[in-house]
Amino acid sequence: MTDLAERDRVIRTYIQGRSWDTNPEFMLIRAFVSEGHADLAAYTHIHDYEWEVDPGHSNGGCGDLVLTDGAGNFAVVEAKFVDTGRSGHTARVKRTKSRSQVREQARTYADALRRILGDELLTVRAFSLTNEGGLVEER
Repeated sequence: MTDLAERDRVIRTYIQGRSWDTNPEFMLIRAFVSEGHADLAAYTHIHDYEWEVDPGHSNGGCGDLVLTDGAGNFAVVEAKFVDTGRSGHTARVKRTKSRSQVREQARTYADALRRILGDELLTVRAFSLTNEGGLVEER
């Protein structure tokens, strides 16, 4: 078994087996990993999960998921749960901030992955994943 296939198997097993975790953002990731998405069908392997955007410095942020096709093409998926159960001005502002933040994080983390992998990659695509809008490519 190749390293890429083994890495994918281990990460997938961990995510799908973590059934006790009811964190809404984790549940988005688990559903995405279990069900897949047509826009990312070519990215058949999970390359990383909860990865340090600035290696060795977790305070630089942790990306949610990196997928690869095994041929040097990668997709960064950043998830955010948007609380739609509340109303009022403060709740609307918080939802708007969450939507904006996940889009910006996806783009920032894709740029970071480009720097980390350097010559190993051909392309990196950025995607945001929310409970409201599903999977959206960020340009």
